[in-house]
Amino acid sequence: MLELSEKRKIVEGFQLMPDSVVKFSATPTLEWVEGMFSFKTRLIQAARLKALGVDCVIIDKNEEAEGNWAERYDCLKFHIQKSCCQTPYLPYPDEYPAILEKPMLVEHTKRYAETFHLNLLNSFTVEGSSFNESKGTWHFKI
Repeated sequence: MLELSEKRKIVEGFQLMPDSVVKFSATPTLEWVEGMFSFKTRLIQAARLKALGVDCVIIDKNEEAEGNWAERYDCLKFHIQKSCCQTPYLPYPDEYPAILEKPMLVEHTKRYAETFHLNLLNSFTVEGSSFNESKGTWHFKI
């Protein structure tokens, strides 16, 4: 269970949406920024938050950091050039071609999560949630 509190805050100069929950109390207490992202976007956001000093946890139903990309067709290629989709703090290797292939995406995504020691809870889903109006807190069952 995560107990969430404090409905609005400015984190390092970024103002969050009015309904965003930005803290949860657990052991130890961590900053919480609510968001839903997919594939590498969730890792990029986690790395950016970490650079700002905000810890976060990524809860993912997939078994690995690369998500469902590892389960897709072997012939799959990314639909845009790597120059248009570079990842901050850890760019794609120079030896990768302009149009990335599935194994390259999978490898780079794993390396990204490992390099920045991102907090991933893989093979988990949020099974339920409830709001305690008297305390103003959310509880999530993972």
